[in-house]
Amino acid sequence: MTGLTAIVFAGVIFYLVMFLGSRDSDDDFEALGATFYASLTIGVVCGVAGGFSIFQAIRKNGWCRRVFKCFLVFFFHLFFWVFFWVGFIFIQEEWDLNPMVGLLWLNIPIGITAYQSYRRTSREWDWCFITLLVLYADIVACLLISGAWHPDTYFLRGLLFGFVFVVLVLAVGFIHRLVKRKVSTWLFVYYLLGLITIGAVYVGTLIQWSMWQGR
Repeated sequence: MTGLTAIVFAGVIFYLVMFLGSRDSDDDFEALGATFYASLTIGVVCGVAGGFSIFQAIRKNGWCRRVFKCFLVFFFHLFFWVFFWVGFIFIQEEWDLNPMVGLLWLNIPIGITAYQSYRRTSREWDWCFITLLVLYADIVACLLISGAWHPDTYFLRGLLFGFVFVVLVLAVGFIHRLVKRKVSTWLFVYYLLGLITIGAVYVGTLIQWSMWQGR
């Protein structure tokens, strides 16, 4: 707790000095008349002091160590999905490749998530259910991209009811795992994928149906 207090205090002091300096100077980088290099030195010193304090807190305090580990896991998954999502945008907009290539690209992180969650849960019913949802979404996406099939209103209506059913089933499974304390980070992401997948199928099918009706 001491380390967290130190980093917060150091950050507040630094930004307060920068704010006061910017009121007396046209240059936002100057603080209390100091040059850019002096302001940079203040920032580096505050960062080193705060970083050292956090390191000491993590080394001595189990609670800080758990919080730090949670932050690391969160940012790992965040950068993991941002990387593949940016690649998907480049494939679709910048490189103008076939949409099927974009679908294959998105299946890479989905496959990695499925494998990592399987290692921690094995073939339990919720993992199998989400995997079937992902396969179903891939099949529907391939049919829509290839133009070999056009959805009708009955399919859209059934898909909407299916979405409600999937949400209820995943909610029950997730609550059950929370009670049993068997939710890993990869499995949590896989649950999110299940919800996003069925939602994306419904939205994509609705857009395709609207375009087909407008012809």
